[in-house]
Amino acid sequence: MCRAIPQNEQAVLTALLRVAASAPAYAWGWSRARARRARNDVPVRSIEVRPLDGLSLEAIVRERQPVVVRGVLSQLACYAWLKPATLKAKWGDYVIPVFENPRHAIGFLQSTAPIAMLRMDALLDAVFPEKPRQHGPRYYTRWACPPSVLESDLRKLRVPHILDHYGVWLGDAGNCTPIHSDAWHGFLGQLHGEKHVTLWPPAEIHQLYPKRFWDSSFNDRPLTRLPADYRTADPSLFSNVDKSVRYEAVLRRGELLYIPPHWLHQVVSLEGAISLVFRYRIFGLQRLSSIALMGAWSELLHATGISRKRRPVVASQVWEQHCT
Repeated sequence: MCRAIPQNEQAVLTALLRVAASAPAYAWGWSRARARRARNDVPVRSIEVRPLDGLSLEAIVRERQPVVVRGVLSQLACYAWLKPATLKAKWGDYVIPVFENPRHAIGFLQSTAPIAMLRMDALLDAVFPEKPRQHGPRYYTRWACPPSVLESDLRKLRVPHILDHYGVWLGDAGNCTPIHSDAWHGFLGQLHGEKHVTLWPPAEIHQLYPKRFWDSSFNDRPLTRLPADYRTADPSLFSNVDKSVRYEAVLRRGELLYIPPHWLHQVVSLEGAISLVFRYRIFGLQRLSSIALMGAWSELLHATGISRKRRPVVASQVWEQHCT
């Protein structure tokens, strides 16, 4: 008789398969990173699309290269009303969960930032003050409006993938999301304010001092041992950073940035900002990359009991409790 495989053994087998499947891509990425050193700072390509019917996100996704798309967000209904004054008028008395970060702290991590409950009008007054704030924490929330109000707009973009998540981020000037990567097709649209985005191809992970498997913080973001804002790294300690091939973009109001799967990226808010974020799933072999091995190794450590560090509470659980 065939015995049922216990759940813990299934987890170990799954993690081992992911390690084995990712190893060739990891080796290929290593060789490619060593070979590509021609140009370091590459501006992100930009295109203009008018009218909305002329937008082919399918073609953009197929290219797997970051690109800034202009002339799209301004044609969506949410572009007209997703701004501080309208948000305050519509949902000013709503109490929503907000990440807090000490003003002196540089990096912002969802997994570690404490969560406070604030009224929307108080949050908007703090993020978009009449005079610059010198004191108090920085704020960041991904629940700036009910997600359901965005769905009809996003359906107009006609992307031939499964829409996996969408929402509106709102946060202070100076917020910095450290280097990380995501396993999906990501889009970041700027509705208010500006953000600076730096991106690296997956193969460049080897120039960014990735965490070692034996590091105690291996399972936590960010992916690297660099400071929260890589631009503050000491060149004498992290000399390879300047050798990495990176793409730079300042995302302004009305612009939409495509972030390919597994591309590493850092995002810094240059002003108080409101951003539309949506993503699409990827499947099968598309999930493989040179950095996928790191996640697979992390899963293997958890599955085998070698690493039993408590995982942080997923922030979405808090929104489900307080924002229904």
